Amino acid sequence: MSATNFRVRYRLTDAPITFEGELTDLSRIDVQALDLARPIKNYRGQTHVGGWYYFVKAKRHLRFESGLERLRLMLLDYDPDITLVAPQPFQLLFHQEGRALSHVPDLLIVRPGRVRLVEDVKPLKFVDRPANVLAFAATRQACERAGLEYSVWSEPPAVVAHNIRYLAGYRRVPQHLDEYAPVLLDLARDTILLGTLASLAGPNHWVRPVLYHLVWTHRLTLDLTRPLSNRSEVSPGSRYRGKT
Repeated sequence: MSATNFRVRYRLTDAPITFEGELTDLSRIDVQALDLARPIKNYRGQTHVGGWYYFVKAKRHLRFESGLERLRLMLLDYDPDITLVAPQPFQLLFHQEGRALSHVPDLLIVRPGRVRLVEDVKPLKFVDRPANVLAFAATRQACERAGLEYSVWSEPPAVVAHNIRYLAGYRRVPQHLDEYAPVLLDLARDTILLGTLASLAGPNHWVRPVLYHLVWTHRLTLDLTRPLSNRSEVSPGSRYRGKT
């Protein structure tokens, strides 16, 4: 049965009150001004632990509620088509079969040139639970009416997760970027093995952080679906700019 009477509640970081309005409000609102719609708590005995992730694109820390949400934030931070993300952005209120219900999606994602994306992050083994099926269906219905997109995201292949966690350690600008980035980019004009590239560019302890940062910023690219090693093939990325 379809849900009805959709409303949203959200909070702003500079306002002590809760706002209530239409879901279409979220197409216009400053995503960086959104506060958590509900608190993220850590307590003894819980099976998942929240924390803070530094989202380098926005130059700010974002809350996450679980390790899977942290991984999702890393992947969104790495994705060149994503600019801003708000965690726990709003509470969706709706009625179904005479009951007043609510759901707080995990993320609101800004993609320039496209409509905003509302997303729930849920382990695959929990996606089909009845309560989740109901909440996801209602949220999808509300988003379709409001001209937003909606998706449910679950864990990627283990090798992708391992690689993105590793590369995320190099998302901040490293020392000696200006010195070694031109060398690495020049050497990687054609596909080259990662180990060979690093050994030709300079001292390993300075070159590796720069190399991985160039991969993170898409000036170089490698296949994240395969284990990262010295045998990984490195090629010019989508934002390759030669020696500059």
